[in-house]
Amino acid sequence: MNYVSIFHANLNYAFLEPHKYEQVIRASYEVILDTFAKHFPKDVRYVFEASGYTIDEMARRTPDVLNKLRAAIDSGQCEFMGAPY
Repeated sequence: MNYVSIFHANLNYAFLEPHKYEQVIRASYEVILDTFAKHFPKDVRYVFEASGYTIDEMARRTPDVLNKLRAAIDSGQCEFMGAPY
C-alpha cells in the first residue's frame, strides 16, 4: 500500500494544558480526517499515529471525531498506527 502522509498525534507530549485538548483535536486531527474524507479519492491513503492516551482523550472529549477516525480506518483510506500510552 502506498501512503501520501503520516500524521503523528500525541496529546500527552504536546505540553498542552488539558483544557486545550478539545481545541487541538478539532483544529488538527478532525481537520485531517475531514480533509481526506472530502477532498481526496479513497485510494489516497494516509497513516494516523496516536498514543493510547490521545485515543482515550478523543473518546472522552470528542467521540464524534473518534468516530470519523474509525470510519476512515474502516474505509481503508486510513491506517492506524498505535503508540504507547
